[in-house]
Order: sequence, then structure tokens, then C-alpha cells
Amino acid sequence: MTDQKAIEYLGAFPKLERADLGIVYPGAGEEAIDLLNKVLVFNPYFRISLDDVFDHPFFKKVRKQDKEMDA
Repeated sequence: MTDQKAIEYLGAFPKLERADLGIVYPGAGEEAIDLLNKVLVFNPYFRISLDDVFDHPFFKKVRKQDKEMDA
């Protein structure tokens, strides 16, 4: 983030450790947990892009690129 007011505002909140999503969602596979960890990033500069989300191994079995259309 680059906005100083936003940085100061967020600094007012207590720092919490990130939850271990493998414990929170014990039935989820490794690929699902990896995807969640990459999507649930507050700072958009470090968050996974939408194109990279669709290329993630989690979607490998269900994605059919030949049926996708760009709009």
C-alpha cells in the first residue's frame, strides 16, 4: 500500500497471526489450501492475479481452456 492514511489506519488494529488454513479446513487438500493462501492476501500487490488463479493446479481437473472465451 502506498496511501499513508490507509497505512496509519491499518496500523491502529492489533496484529494477528495468520490462521493456519490447513487446520481451519482439515478436509481441504494441499492445492486448495495453497490457492486460499494466495487469494486471501490483503495487499493487492502481493495477491495472486486472476489469470494465475485459473492456471493454479487446483483447477487443473475441471478447467477446459478450449471452451473458454475472452470477453
